[in-house]
Amino acid sequence: MGRKLSVEVCDANDLLPKDGQESASPYCIIDYDGQRRKTEMRNQDPNPICNSKYEFVVSDPETMDNEVLEINVYSEKKSLLHLPSFLGKVRIPGYCFVKQGEEAIVYYPLRGRTIFSNVKGELGVKVWYFDEPYEPYDPPILILSPPPPIVAPEYHEAAAPEEELKPVMEDPNAAPTVEDAMPEPIPEAPAAMAFSEKVRPAAYSEERKMEMRTPPRVLFEQKREAEMFQQPLKAKKPEVVSYYSVPKQRKKQDIRKGEERTPLIRKKEEPALPSAPTAEPVPSTSPVQKKNSSPKSAAATPTQPDPPPAPPDSEPAHEEALPLATKGLPVVTEEPKEKGKSNGTAFPAIPESPETPKEKKEGKKVHWGTKQMEGEEEEAIGFEGLIVPLNKKGKELNGNGKLKIKDEETIKSTEADRKAKKQEDEGEEDIKVKLQEKKKEAEEEEEKLAEEERQRDTLERPIHGQLSVVDPSDYALKDIELSTPRPVGEKSATHDLVENMHYLFIRVVKARELAEKHAEGSCDAYVKVSIGNQSLRTRAIHKSLNPSWNQVFAFGKERMGAQSLEVTLWAEDTVNRDDFLGSVSFELAEIPTRRQPDSPLAPQWYRLDETQEGRVKGEVMLAVWMGTQADEAFTEAWQSDSGDYANTRSKVYIAPKLWYIRVSVVEAQDVQPLDRLRLPELSVRAQLGFQILKTSFSRNRSTSPSWNEDLMFVAAEPFEDDLILTIEDRVSPMKEDQLGYVRIPLSSIERRVDSRPIASRWFDVERIKNLKPVFHGRMHLRVCFEGGYHVMDEPMSYISCIRPTAKQLWKPNIGLLELGIICAKGLVPMKTRGGRGTTDSYCVAKYGQKWVRTRTIVDNFNPCWNEQYTWEVHDPCTVITVAVMDNWHLHFNPDETDADNKDGRIGKVRIRLSALERNRVYTNRYPLLMLQQLGVKKMGEIELAVRFSTSSMLETLQIYSEPLLPKLHYSHPLGVAQTEKLRIAAMRVSSIRLSRSEPPLRQEVVQYVLEPDSTAWSLRRSRANYYRILNVLSEPLALINRFDGICKWKNKFKTIVAHLLFCFLVCFPRFVLPMLFVFFFLKGAWLFRFRARSPPSIDAKLSQAEQVDPEELDEEFDPIPSTKDSEIVRVRYDRLRVEAAKIQNMLGDLATEGERILALFTWRDPRATLISTVFWLPMAFILYLAPIRLVVMLLGFYTMRHPNFRKPIPPVPLRFFKRLPSLKDHIL
Repeated sequence: MGRKLSVEVCDANDLLPKDGQESASPYCIIDYDGQRRKTEMRNQDPNPICNSKYEFVVSDPETMDNEVLEINVYSEKKSLLHLPSFLGKVRIPGYCFVKQGEEAIVYYPLRGRTIFSNVKGELGVKVWYFDEPYEPYDPPILILSPPPPIVAPEYHEAAAPEEELKPVMEDPNAAPTVEDAMPEPIPEAPAAMAFSEKVRPAAYSEERKMEMRTPPRVLFEQKREAEMFQQPLKAKKPEVVSYYSVPKQRKKQDIRKGEERTPLIRKKEEPALPSAPTAEPVPSTSPVQKKNSSPKSAAATPTQPDPPPAPPDSEPAHEEALPLATKGLPVVTEEPKEKGKSNGTAFPAIPESPETPKEKKEGKKVHWGTKQMEGEEEEAIGFEGLIVPLNKKGKELNGNGKLKIKDEETIKSTEADRKAKKQEDEGEEDIKVKLQEKKKEAEEEEEKLAEEERQRDTLERPIHGQLSVVDPSDYALKDIELSTPRPVGEKSATHDLVENMHYLFIRVVKARELAEKHAEGSCDAYVKVSIGNQSLRTRAIHKSLNPSWNQVFAFGKERMGAQSLEVTLWAEDTVNRDDFLGSVSFELAEIPTRRQPDSPLAPQWYRLDETQEGRVKGEVMLAVWMGTQADEAFTEAWQSDSGDYANTRSKVYIAPKLWYIRVSVVEAQDVQPLDRLRLPELSVRAQLGFQILKTSFSRNRSTSPSWNEDLMFVAAEPFEDDLILTIEDRVSPMKEDQLGYVRIPLSSIERRVDSRPIASRWFDVERIKNLKPVFHGRMHLRVCFEGGYHVMDEPMSYISCIRPTAKQLWKPNIGLLELGIICAKGLVPMKTRGGRGTTDSYCVAKYGQKWVRTRTIVDNFNPCWNEQYTWEVHDPCTVITVAVMDNWHLHFNPDETDADNKDGRIGKVRIRLSALERNRVYTNRYPLLMLQQLGVKKMGEIELAVRFSTSSMLETLQIYSEPLLPKLHYSHPLGVAQTEKLRIAAMRVSSIRLSRSEPPLRQEVVQYVLEPDSTAWSLRRSRANYYRILNVLSEPLALINRFDGICKWKNKFKTIVAHLLFCFLVCFPRFVLPMLFVFFFLKGAWLFRFRARSPPSIDAKLSQAEQVDPEELDEEFDPIPSTKDSEIVRVRYDRLRVEAAKIQNMLGDLATEGERILALFTWRDPRATLISTVFWLPMAFILYLAPIRLVVMLLGFYTMRHPNFRKPIPPVPLRFFKRLPSLKDHIL
């Protein structure tokens, strides 16, 4: 597929005249990826209309978002030099390009080359791209005369490879090659469409042009031939044979990476522990071994020659005393310990032989590959990968089991070293054993306490719906750290905010040549994967001996409880027991580990193990590996902790792209009512899906009514429903006749990104009569998609995206948001299953258009998800929402219609990005609070890790100077009520679309995150808003109280300082504003110490939910219309009337004070108005003659006068003001 970019220059407006004749002769030069086009010039037209369309080749569609389209506008200037004048330029980034069908004209303001450039005007441009397939290239068939025979040159046997590959001499009569059949070069384009030779980059040379004209198939063949003839032959590397150990059974505890490994060779008084399997081949020698080895051990280290064949009478035990690495036996590598104790030597794995009761009683241990001679006990000592059996006198056994004679110095030095090492190892082992015993006792005690606490919580915790008494301190935010830090050296770029969880992955691909179990020669095969007491199975493939599943399963490493994995194949039988088809077993120690970013492990064919009956046949293709949740197969895998259920896997959802549709109903003509003896009363009813809006009734009651009203709808891509407008005639208050309709497909509606008017259209009104459409007038409409608005689907207070719908208006992202959903603690039971409480929890996070859902952890009050997700951030003043839900749909049933079976709400957390510092990781434990009818309840806690990364701090700060919403929200704003109705409609459209996904993101989950009832009436919220206002006014009220204390001389020192400061500001008024801003600076710097260290979330105290009347909560949860009895509704209505009366009186008092101010001039009280009027004129002369500083100082001293000069009665101005009349006495 090839991609092309289309650019249409439509018009320009208000260009700067620069041709010397108060006009401009503009033309444009379009530059994209080294390709340049020039439009036609418009003579002396500052508002030209071009409508010129050009196409550009997109060299790499994957990097198109990083390219820039630049349009420079010039004006032809009639001068001697003929130099054009620069009028401005437009730069359009690649991420604003839309696909064909979504284009719309966008008017970009012209910008100068520098900030001092004098430019103005705007340019209207349409930009879109489309993909077109490559045309198949067939070379022309050339009919030529048969060529003469070609005599091949003779080559000698000693010829060089270059001479052997030398081509044959060209012949004019030779057959045509691929190069000969190439089409002729494309002629050069005209001047308006040609490339600019001056600006063409090096990438567009002649070779590049020829390559672009050559079909891809021919290019591929040419490059392959060139590589075959030019690539040098590489010498074949010698084959390296490596051996790996088969470890013994591990203990149940998990050996974490980074812990000290247990040595392979043990003393006789310590039980041998298994060693960890190595993930890399172990050579016989290495530079590290040579460097760390001692001179004496180095003598025993050289490469051993192949051992001679053993004689027939030699014993097997003596034969095993030879170097095991030379025999192909398993070898393990001991990890380096402290300096001087171990040097990373490779030791062979020595299996243990069964001990006799006598040896077990005496504490002796027989080593495999050694022999007791002369009643002496032997031990194995390793030197650089070699096992040498020695007796206690330092005598070494040779390959035949006989003593090997050594000199005395060698024996003494060897025995001394062995004794010193033995004493050192015994001390180290004793300390290690004691530490292991203490650690084991502590772990057992901790597990016991945790089990008791879990049992107690299960018995004491209430089921969903009951109220629990929780300490208010539990509502606070808690800072935590990861319980298991990542081992040093382990990299996880995609999951660095959460703990690594190790899983065993099994991909079951397919099987072949299975045994026949049905009479027709087929079987219904399925695969069952088991490890310990956990098992998962695939779906059954019916009537196939070569079934294909391609399913992935994941088992948590912590819950395996076994040392082997068993994969069994069964034939499903609905009548009798399922038939066994075969099995494959894997030892966990032998399963490879995949680390990112390694490629996926290739599946292999495994032959099924035979049974005693011998009737098993066939093979199964499997891939088995150990990995983490960073593996790409994790999202599609069936996890063991989620059970074998549907709707439990983690998924990422993209919300549909939402548009506003504006329908302007202008008028209608020739509408024929059913009853022609009466004047019609017409209105228009518009419907789009579930959205129904109506216009008002036309004022002119005729067959040609007019309305001039706008209706707004919400539509989602891809468009499914049509817009239907129906003309209705109101016959009676309860009856309306439908006179005709207009159906408009959404794909035919024009799109715009600004407020420029679009052309209106006339649509024929059809009326269905006798199942045939009949013409019934016409309707004048103006319909368009509004791309300049942001379609809100969540409350503005915690919105997560503010980008407009049109992609042409998008701005680049400023950073990256990473969220790690770690785990939850202490969740309450949400339902009962099998007579006990249980919870099947999962998390949902929403930011922008991207929704994520974690996997469901079945039957666990402390689930661990450890999943990490990423979002692009376009504005820091946004909020991410994380909700925890309880899954009630483990078994997917497409025919399920039970509306009451909804996922339960556990709690949610909201985090504002502006409260996060850049490039810092916040790991906190947030309380999950739920407001129920009995009060607030803590449902548990959730651990989250958040990081907001930005590349440039200046770009982030620049966002704060830009408007929060797109410009169209300010130039043509929508009403508050209209915005809320559209938000509810957008939320409903999104929930319907997301519920169609697989697995579905159900509507109750989407509605819980988006909160459709955030503006509903609630007495609790009203009280919370009242206290919020008091909190805002607390600072001004505190300042007033301090000033009142100064006026009353409560503190003489503060009062004297206030008088001096007041005199200073009156004498030097230019210091008033500077001191005010200095005060603001000092206040902000002082409060920096008390800033929030962690991003805050939902606050129960601020919500007034800690102590609330259950009756008020019952009213808050009551829907509209109410479902309560009439008596309860009457009591609530009376209470609402009491609260409304308080608000009514407060508004009346404010109106009274304002009317008294107006009464100074309205002569409602002639005497009061006369006094005030006479007072204004002398006061004007006094203020004109007296210095303003003196007046201000006298007023200040009068206000702050000593209490001895004060009277308990109000001052004269206030007495006069209280006597002024108001209009309150005129109200009924």
